Amino acid sequence: MPVLLGALSSLLIGVGDFLARFAAQRTKAVTVVIAGSSAGLVVTAVLAPLIDGSPIVRDLAFGAISGVLSGLALALLYQGMTVASVAVVSPTASVFIALIPFMWGLSRGESLGMWSLVGVAVVVPSLVLTSFSPELGDRARLGLVLGVASGLLFGVGFVFLGETSIASGVWPAVSQRGASLVAMLALATIQRVPRLAPPSARAFALVGGTIGAFAIVLFTLGAQHGSVSEVSVAASTYPAVTAVLAWKYDKDLLRWWQGIGIVGSIVGVALIAVG
Repeated sequence: MPVLLGALSSLLIGVGDFLARFAAQRTKAVTVVIAGSSAGLVVTAVLAPLIDGSPIVRDLAFGAISGVLSGLALALLYQGMTVASVAVVSPTASVFIALIPFMWGLSRGESLGMWSLVGVAVVVPSLVLTSFSPELGDRARLGLVLGVASGLLFGVGFVFLGETSIASGVWPAVSQRGASLVAMLALATIQRVPRLAPPSARAFALVGGTIGAFAIVLFTLGAQHGSVSEVSVAASTYPAVTAVLAWKYDKDLLRWWQGIGIVGSIVGVALIAVG
C-alpha cells in the first residue's frame, strides 16, 4: 500500500507540474509557487482534521523545513521547465528525489527485497534516459543545472517529511504548505516580483497547487506507513506523466529513447511494489 500511495502521488505531481508549467510561462516561477502553496494550504488544512492524527511539534517542524526546501525546489523546477524542456528538467530532479531518500533509508537500516533493488536499478537510468534532448543545446545544460538543484532540495525535503510520525497524520503536510507559502512570499518581496498571479496564469497555478497538495498528503501517509526509500522512488516517476502531457497538449518533443525511459520508469515502480 505505501508504494501504491507513492505511485498515486507521482501521478498527481505529474499533472500538477504540467498545469504549473503553463502558469510559469505566463508569470514568474515564484509567483506560481505562491499561488500553488496557497491552494495547497487550504486543501491540507481541510483534510488534516478528517484523518486520524494530531499536531505534534516535532513533526510540524519537520514539515515546515520540508516546505521551505520544497518551495525553493518548485521555483527552480518551474523556471527550468520554461527555459528548457520538461523531459530534461523533471527527470533530472526526480533522480535526486529518488536517490536521496533511498540512500537515507539504507543508512537508517532499512532492508529492501531483491525485486525492490532491481526496480530502483531500472527506474534511475530510465529517468536519466528521458532527460537526453540534444536539440536543446545550451538550454539543456541550464535545464540540467536547475533540475539538479531542484532535485537536491526536493530530496532532502522529502526525507524530513518521511521522518514524521504516524501519530501526526497529515498535519505535517499543512505546515509544509504553510512554510512554503511564507518562504515564497519573502522571496517574492526580495526579488520584487508579483505575489499575485495574473488572470492568464492564476487558474493553472491554483489547480496545479490543489492537485499537488493531494499528492503531498498521499506521500506523507505512504512514507509514514512504509519505507521512505520505496515511496520516494515510486513518487519520483512523475516526469513520465508530465512529459507525456507536454508532448500531447503542449507540442513538446518526445523522442523514442524518452519513450523507453518512461516505460522503464513504470516497470521499475511495478518491481518495487512486488519487492
